[in-house]
Amino acid sequence: MAEIKDLLPSIESPTFDVFWGHYPRKTAKAKAQEKFAALSDADKFAAIKGAEYHSKCNPQWRNPQLVPMAATYINGKRWEDEIVEDRDAKARVHSSITTGPAMMVWKAMTQMFGAPWINRHGESPQPVWVSQLAKVPEAQIKKGLRECADSGAEFPPSLPSFLAMCRRQSTTLPEFKALPRPWGSEEAANPAFDELRKILHYRTGE
Repeated sequence: MAEIKDLLPSIESPTFDVFWGHYPRKTAKAKAQEKFAALSDADKFAAIKGAEYHSKCNPQWRNPQLVPMAATYINGKRWEDEIVEDRDAKARVHSSITTGPAMMVWKAMTQMFGAPWINRHGESPQPVWVSQLAKVPEAQIKKGLRECADSGAEFPPSLPSFLAMCRRQSTTLPEFKALPRPWGSEEAANPAFDELRKILHYRTGE
């Protein structure tokens, strides 16, 4: 296991304190120390390097509750474990991309702009588009797509530009129906006409 020691040139000896400093779950230290002391020097180096590797690269180890006890890790030589991908998680992410708002935008933009959109942004939604569009209500996204279509732009928008379209407040004034022209009834107008005739007759004497 000399090659493992070479991977840790700053460690002169594989002590338990070095191992404990790399191991993320700090429980049952005495039992872990007992198990560690029983290892060969080669396995001590392997245990330290494995703890460092899994802490950095194993998604499961990001949750302290899913990290095995240090004594269990040492006793089972868990540094030899391979990192198993969470395929279900990858499937959930893929599903959210293919059915979420980002895919709706991608399909609409591809229809509007064709090759220029694909050349600029790719054939499928990029992670930054997925994360940002997930924060925007569907009604605002549809508004942004309408505004983009109505703009007649020759080139596809960037992400910040499209988000601005989605969130921009409409400046169009609401439509008002014209009020009907007020017309008086003939019955209401006759007394006024009679009064006007009397005035005219008085002034002209006719």
